[in-house]
Amino acid sequence: MPATLTLSELGERVLVIAAHPDDEVLVAGGTIHALRARGARVRVLLLTAGDGYLRAARRLGRFSSGKVAYRRLGELRFRESVDAAGTLGVPADDVLCLGYPDGRLISMLDSDREPSRAAAGRSGSAVVPYDWAYRPGAPCAGDELASDLASVVREYEPTAVVYPHMRDAHGDHAAAAAFTDEALDSCGFDGMRLTCLVHHGHYPYPWAYRPSYPISPPRALRGGDICWVRVPLEPADIAAKEAALRAFPSQDAIPDLRYFMRAFVRSDELFVRRCP
Repeated sequence: MPATLTLSELGERVLVIAAHPDDEVLVAGGTIHALRARGARVRVLLLTAGDGYLRAARRLGRFSSGKVAYRRLGELRFRESVDAAGTLGVPADDVLCLGYPDGRLISMLDSDREPSRAAAGRSGSAVVPYDWAYRPGAPCAGDELASDLASVVREYEPTAVVYPHMRDAHGDHAAAAAFTDEALDSCGFDGMRLTCLVHHGHYPYPWAYRPSYPISPPRALRGGDICWVRVPLEPADIAAKEAALRAFPSQDAIPDLRYFMRAFVRSDELFVRRCP
């Protein structure tokens, strides 16, 4: 059974980093609501606008998947995250998006580090194309993303950071874990680091709506030096998380994805506690 983590251990300024819009609610929506209810500040930082998801882009583009449809999807998904954050008690000003290309974070981590090797996403742009992004026009290169991440950490001075786990099966999430560790190390961050999973086999098992059941860690990631902790959720936190998930109609309209997202509505939320 994972140890219980109290909200007071997270401090008063929590930064939640997500690879795509909606990830922040899936893994920490109830915790965010509980933190805001006790007066803590929470900032959400999205590394991409989620503008590379083919099925959602086709719905917006009337079954086409051109660059315009992908750009429209990024605009929509950022607005959805802002709406979801409001449901959890987070002001719109505390939702930031770097706007780098969805699906390209792995290449930006490894080969496309320098601006001269900027990575174009499905929206067709090799620079951040959104005027509401943290740094519009930034080259889509790994060094730029790492610099932006470090700037946010230095400016916000979080007491705890929640971000993806390196063993997440989605490439963007694994890359987000590496970029975040790089930024936290460069800033000398000595607060609490909590990582979390979205994609890992059939996690969370079962893929079904079970709001009264706790989430269990994947079997492959139990034991050893992996220290799982849980945040128990009150009924109001669970209800707020479920309402926040409904704020993502671009994803909710896809039936199998809707079932997967609802599987994260549980009686607690799981994290892996890491030492600096």
